[in-house]
Amino acid sequence: DIRTLTKESYHERTGLRTVDVISGGFPCQPFSVAGKRRGAADDRYLWPEMLRAIREIQPTWVIGENVGGIISMVQPCDEVEVGGQASLLEEDYFTQKDQEYVVETVCSDLEREGYSVQPFLIPACAIGAPHRRDRVWFVANSKGDDNRKQGREHNPKWKTIERRETKV
Repeated sequence: DIRTLTKESYHERTGLRTVDVISGGFPCQPFSVAGKRRGAADDRYLWPEMLRAIREIQPTWVIGENVGGIISMVQPCDEVEVGGQASLLEEDYFTQKDQEYVVETVCSDLEREGYSVQPFLIPACAIGAPHRRDRVWFVANSKGDDNRKQGREHNPKWKTIERRETKV
């Protein structure tokens, strides 16, 4: 259960002190187009718990998976006062809803933790399944690992990904 996983409990169970990869699919029901798409308002929204585990365990790589609906899902948001206009009687302020897509939330959360992250949309049919069923994969690498950065410079696959990122 991701809600009870801690760095200490992980180390006790496995005997490992360092972790190369954390891979997990946080529940998709809050984002699925087949559901109510309640996002963070859904009690099955466990991204913050997965992020907490990543923060505590500090793996070199993170691979997260979710449904394609996460790309178009906007987080519930608060209204923000953004400006005013003076009138003869008083100053009138207007508000704007500050919105962020869930895919942006996941990426920015990982980036704040020191990871370089790239989301990928891969349909199940790309690996031979008889249906499309899009999946979003978040692949993140710790920026603090100098050896891994040097490895990127000599790996043609990483160069291709980096070129694509600069064009977007």
